[in-house]
Amino acid sequence: MAARVTPHRRSAGRLAASALGCAVLAAGCSFQTRTHGHIPADEAIASLEPAKADRDRVASALGTPSTRASFGADERWYYIGKRSQRRALRAPLIHEHKVLEVRFDENGIVEKIAWIDVTKTLKFALVDRETPTKGNEVTFMEQLVGNIGRFGPGPAAPSSGL
Repeated sequence: MAARVTPHRRSAGRLAASALGCAVLAAGCSFQTRTHGHIPADEAIASLEPAKADRDRVASALGTPSTRASFGADERWYYIGKRSQRRALRAPLIHEHKVLEVRFDENGIVEKIAWIDVTKTLKFALVDRETPTKGNEVTFMEQLVGNIGRFGPGPAAPSSGL
């Protein structure tokens, strides 16, 4: 004799499935906070005094810089960080974007520590062009059909002589 499913059990199953579906949808709408780069803590920055701290002290307090200045006579370290939040299917919302500049003199002693206003920096667009190469573009179907008949049977297995 088969067990009967009562209307009460059926509605409880539908309710559980609906609750599970709502939980999955709600999880998709939650924020994901992401941090890119490194934003030094205010306490670590305050521990560095200009004209007293050297490169080693800065490296131990703030860590490795994101980048170093490539040009110019003086040496500069930059700590770049960005904190953003993202929801499913939406563009990220940037909450914090900071650049800390640490400038050293010729003896490696800190001259200046300053935050750079990111809103006043240059913005540039990357180029999406491709470098042309010799040869022709082969489609997926041409690759697939072109390989038919190219492969033969593998090498014969040596006989054991038994």
